[in-house]
Amino acid sequence: MADGTFKIKPHPYAKTRGSQVFTLNTLEGTFPSRRMFRRLLALLPCKSEHCYYTFLRMMIQAAVERGIDLSAPGAINWRRLMCDFELGIHNAFCDLVFNVLLIVDFALEYCHMHFCSSLIKNIKTIGLSVAYSIESSGLRHVVAKLFALPFLPFELMRPVYDYIVANKMNRFMLVDGRIQSFLTYFEKTYLENDNYTLEALSVFNRDDLTKRTTNDLEARKTSVRKLMLTCNLCFDLCTKRITFAYT
Repeated sequence: MADGTFKIKPHPYAKTRGSQVFTLNTLEGTFPSRRMFRRLLALLPCKSEHCYYTFLRMMIQAAVERGIDLSAPGAINWRRLMCDFELGIHNAFCDLVFNVLLIVDFALEYCHMHFCSSLIKNIKTIGLSVAYSIESSGLRHVVAKLFALPFLPFELMRPVYDYIVANKMNRFMLVDGRIQSFLTYFEKTYLENDNYTLEALSVFNRDDLTKRTTNDLEARKTSVRKLMLTCNLCFDLCTKRITFAYT
């Protein structure tokens, strides 16, 4: 799991626009005793694809300098990466995994929580918050069905979406330009966008062992903030090193 946040940056980086706290995490064990381990935590100066890739190459270089043989079986056994919909992260990881680490069976998995959040955000942006809060408008029922689309096999997501639009929308929705804008956003962003594949969006083959969201990371942000507040000097040195290498 990979995640970045802009809300828990330590002083003096809290006022630096674009900088973020970025973490790499793994899950080990089986449910219900499974545990999450934070493997790496870093302060990055921005969230561009080049910055992510530079950071990942620095991580690989640090491993080599410590005598870790990356060519040994199981040295880096990445098979899946769950993250949000930030293209910079996707491209940087895929470039490193396929072209540097030479791992062929690697797959991206999108966080279902971030998918749902993006729909709610768009609803607010185009002024549908009131309609969404009114049960009789029917909008909430339609959006709930869109929330559930990723629980289908990816091959069924588009035809089921078309069925929902054709059969589950009342006559008021069909003439509301804002709802049509929302549907256009959904189609262009998730159904017709080459950057986001339906295979990565579908959680049909994910169970509690493989996870459907990155929600586990959200609870860790408070502990990360406390850590930073007591280790500002350490983070200051690390950030200067990353910024120097990046620039």
